[in-house]
Amino acid sequence: MTHDYPAPKSPNIHLASAKISFHVDVNFGDPVWPAPVRTGLPRLLGGEIDVLAYPVTMVLAEKIVTAVERGAANTRWRDFVDVALLAAKVDIGGDDMMRSLAIVAASRQVELAPLAEVLDDIADGAQRKWTAWRRKQNLVATTPESFQGLLDSCSAFADPVLRREVEGFRWSSSDYKWS
Repeated sequence: MTHDYPAPKSPNIHLASAKISFHVDVNFGDPVWPAPVRTGLPRLLGGEIDVLAYPVTMVLAEKIVTAVERGAANTRWRDFVDVALLAAKVDIGGDDMMRSLAIVAASRQVELAPLAEVLDDIADGAQRKWTAWRRKQNLVATTPESFQGLLDSCSAFADPVLRREVEGFRWSSSDYKWS
């Protein structure tokens, strides 16, 4: 079963003579655990606005389950970048991550398997497209040149969770490992 995604909304806003584009990704109907959290988003003209947002474990779970579900046919480069980036910036409890992942997988009826297994053959064939995409997105300075390197970063975070080996563990973003 493939989970279909509506196109993200990217409205253009006009403020005086400035044209400002932003991205809104809205999701309805999927389970969320733990509950949404209040977070502050920076305003263009200073200050912050409080919004309810997915907890980081749910953001990661949705991206990881999508990668497992789509397997070698996956072209959602942004999801891989997001997983690696969040894993490098946020410390996460293993129990919460496993539960979020299980909830998303059950909702989508996806059988979980380690990314290293389901994406085993993707890197070589995807390298050329990855190189073009990261250049087009202006991410050359902030993402690995090698697509396999990006997948390895994602697998280092996700595979122990997918194998349910992180009970009582905590992900250290600074050490980039579970302990």
